[in-house]
Amino acid sequence: MTLEVELKLAIAQSAAMRVMRSAVFGGEIQTRHHASTYYDTPSQTLRSAGVSLRVRREDHALVQTIKVRNGAVAGLFRRNEWTTSLHGEDPAPDERTGVPQILERSGEELQPQFTVSLQREVLDLSLDDGSAVEVAIDTGITAGADRSERFGEIEFELRRGDPAALFELARKVDAIAPVRIGVLTKADRGWRLLAPVTTLVKGDLPHLDSAMSVRAAFEAVASACVAHYRLNEDILLRRHSGGAVHQARIALRRLRAALRAFAPILPGPEPVALDRRLRSLAIALGQVRDLDVMIGRCEAEALREQMTGARSEAWRHLRRRLGAKHTRGLLIDLAEWIECGGWRTDPAALSAREAPLGPFAAEALDRRLRKVRRHGRRLDRMDEEALHRLRKDAKKLRYTAEAFATLFAGKSRAHRREAFLAAMEGLQDDLGALNDLRVAEAWLERQGLADLPEARDWIASMHERRHLKRARKERHELLDIKPFWR
Repeated sequence: MTLEVELKLAIAQSAAMRVMRSAVFGGEIQTRHHASTYYDTPSQTLRSAGVSLRVRREDHALVQTIKVRNGAVAGLFRRNEWTTSLHGEDPAPDERTGVPQILERSGEELQPQFTVSLQREVLDLSLDDGSAVEVAIDTGITAGADRSERFGEIEFELRRGDPAALFELARKVDAIAPVRIGVLTKADRGWRLLAPVTTLVKGDLPHLDSAMSVRAAFEAVASACVAHYRLNEDILLRRHSGGAVHQARIALRRLRAALRAFAPILPGPEPVALDRRLRSLAIALGQVRDLDVMIGRCEAEALREQMTGARSEAWRHLRRRLGAKHTRGLLIDLAEWIECGGWRTDPAALSAREAPLGPFAAEALDRRLRKVRRHGRRLDRMDEEALHRLRKDAKKLRYTAEAFATLFAGKSRAHRREAFLAAMEGLQDDLGALNDLRVAEAWLERQGLADLPEARDWIASMHERRHLKRARKERHELLDIKPFWR
């Protein structure tokens, strides 16, 4: 068994060919052709367990590879891997991998699921800092369930040295052709191909447990947020999807909330600078999302036409923003900071960084709850600025509570947790509706439409007083619930 450390970059096939023809790497390139078949049970038992099993034909050899995902840090994959030669085309997993035990429990047999055929250009690099990296540039096609998809990837596998070297290579490649942090394995590509075509991807928060260190929890949460964002960004690079805009925005909100929740172990200027860049990207997404919401709620045809035109312009701006070098660079910088940043070795934060997660999470949730208590008094008499502050406090509390929810087990805690999160969702929904009203009023004012009868009727239909009354009630209910983390 080996532990593989690999940085994956997504790249267009035509751009991959341009990189191969460049002199960015130098050295002797070997060309290989791979044809892989991925196996699982009909109910995808291995996939559910975080295991992938493939049989690859490389030239005249058959090789079986089993990978167990051991956490992925924003494009940098760390996996346990078993590779063995086969004498026939059928997979033959042994006991060391755990696959036979999984199959025995499921009562199902392995079946081929999809294929991946690719051309791989491989070379070995020895860098000035002493690091050794294998570079693989793949162009290929995934096929399954009568569908297929072409793809390009660059993989940097660290053989020796510092993972930071992988990110420096990524920047050199991006100077030649656009690349983005890759969050899909080839197995992921196949499973996505077998599923219905999606217009959005909801994020899966990592399962945290009290035995984890605070450091490990931050890595897991931040990396899940990056993956959530990138999967939706990929959709938006192909077409406009209101759902993907919303999910990409949620991913950035969760990530920014995590930067604040884990602030005691994140010293230095880097998290502040990254947060500023993330906020700027979130604003561009928000401009499209706000118009999507307004169009969905407005029934006046003349107003909808105006909004649709404004959304088209906001969408063009967002597409330019997503395609820009500084947006690609933000995700590369973020991934490098998560994996190699100074926060990981700062001696002043060592004890907090390696402390048990449970007490840390409880204190972070206490801080968030105190702000909702303090800023939500006299809610029905609050001005716009105070309401906006409360809405942001409520969002941060909800995202932090969701991130840490799995830490606090037990029947009574589970009941309080579900009640707390339900109350949080209701409060956030009504505060969000009030914010949507303010956004709509401001937009109508900027467009010179606020005095039109249909505009006044639309604003009146949003029922400001009703949302204020419900938000006040929901806040009281929330604060009456004993915190599930105590």
